[in-house]
Amino acid sequence: MMDQVKHAMYDGLLNVGSQQTFKLGLDIHGVIDADPGFIWLANFLVEHHSEVHILTGTLDTPALRAELEAMSLKYTHLFSVASHHTRIGTKMWYTDPENPWMDAEAWNKSKADYCREHKIHLMVDDSEEYEKHFTTPYIRYRKGAGDGLQNHDT
Repeated sequence: MMDQVKHAMYDGLLNVGSQQTFKLGLDIHGVIDADPGFIWLANFLVEHHSEVHILTGTLDTPALRAELEAMSLKYTHLFSVASHHTRIGTKMWYTDPENPWMDAEAWNKSKADYCREHKIHLMVDDSEEYEKHFTTPYIRYRKGAGDGLQNHDT
């Protein structure tokens, strides 16, 4: 499983060139928290001057930051879909203070838009719904499904 990610990273690094920084996007829930190999990978990349962008639907709260710190996860950027849409005024409603809802299509394309805007070289997520919106190379992680990864490089 991690071999496939490493292979995709090396391909990405070759395509990036020596004058650019490699940028990896990782989802928290269903990816990082499902496989500690992603924590090792993120920490390795940050220590070697790459960017690790954490992308999550969860609101950016002290509880989220504490969760990441408890994982001993190194990262360079954090993007919260819910916090982003709150900032830009997207119509949202809440089933409870920690659980925002909004238009599904806008939600589902948010990570892809972020990856395009920030020129992410590789994104690993577990959500099939997001995949159709990506132009960034995208690997869907599925814990317990063979090696866990499906490459959807578009």
